[in-house]
Order: sequence, then C-alpha cells, then structure tokens
Amino acid sequence: MLSADEHRNLRQVLKNLRLRYGSWSCLGEVMGIRPGSLAAAATRNGHGSAAIALRAARAAGSTVEAVLAGKLIPAGVCPTCGAAKEARHA
Repeated sequence: MLSADEHRNLRQVLKNLRLRYGSWSCLGEVMGIRPGSLAAAATRNGHGSAAIALRAARAAGSTVEAVLAGKLIPAGVCPTCGAAKEARHA
C-alpha cells in the first residue's frame, strides 16, 4: 500500500506525464491503462497503486522510487536550471 505522500507524488507525476504525452488517451496507451482510470487516479480521491506507479515510471523513463518520492522533473521545466520553458525563451 502507498503512503499519503506517495499517493500525492504519484498524482503529480501522472498529471505531469499527461502534459508530456499530450492527453490521458495517449498516456493510457503508453501505460496500457484506460484513460479514465488514469484520470481518476490523478484526482485527490484517486486510488493510485504500486502497479500504476511502476507503469508511470516506465513511461517517464525513470524508477518507481523516483515516482513515489516525487523526484521527477515536471513537464515544461528545464532540467538544468529549473526555469519554465516559456520564461527561458523570453
């Protein structure tokens, strides 16, 4: 079972992956999970699981530990300096 912090981190990772992949449908196809199930898992009352965390880690090219610890870099953020991409190009 996931802790409250791990659930929160998984929800954030799912939201960032949706931004990275463009839609719940595309992310669901990559992860092999129905888009509605992903969208529901990303809500505050969602029921994310270790299986979803594993698939999210694969989709992110990362580890389950990084997903559950909230160590992934959000979509739209420069991995080097941490600036938002829009601000970096301005």
